[in-house]
Amino acid sequence: MSADPKAAKTWVVNISAFGEPLPDPDRPPVIPNDGHLLFVAAAGNDHKEDEPALQAFPRLSNGATPLIIAGALGTDGAPASYSNWNSMYVHLFAPGDCVCGWPHQINGTSQAAPFITTAAAVLASARPTWNPLYVMWRLLATADHPPVLQDKAFAGTVNLGQALEPRIMVIEK
Repeated sequence: MSADPKAAKTWVVNISAFGEPLPDPDRPPVIPNDGHLLFVAAAGNDHKEDEPALQAFPRLSNGATPLIIAGALGTDGAPASYSNWNSMYVHLFAPGDCVCGWPHQINGTSQAAPFITTAAAVLASARPTWNPLYVMWRLLATADHPPVLQDKAFAGTVNLGQALEPRIMVIEK
């Protein structure tokens, strides 16, 4: 931790860690957080609505751990055929298909999560006094809401331009 009072209050961490076996649903993993970390996690690639709700990452997002769960968009702008989705547990969608330039080459929610991680890092650096919850909620509050994501995501697609817009006020209650 930096002693510099001008140091950023938010550090962004990208997580893409699920696989077999699934963690014990009654004992989600503990992620150390000193109050400066915002996590962005991949939603998974099982093309299921309920899968994200069963996994450990959503259970960590209980108000104490700032966490954004990322779903993947296909090249057509709709949820990718493999992406998990859930209107409560998948927060934002970003490109996940063909992000390396070749069709069928590295596709997945693990490729969508870095888009959102980068947006969060840019926003955190533009607003260095914002804590992780401010950064997270700013991204969620300024997301685009394409009809194709209705009932698929908590917020929609990340819109960094809107998130950086200084005339949009977010007031804490």
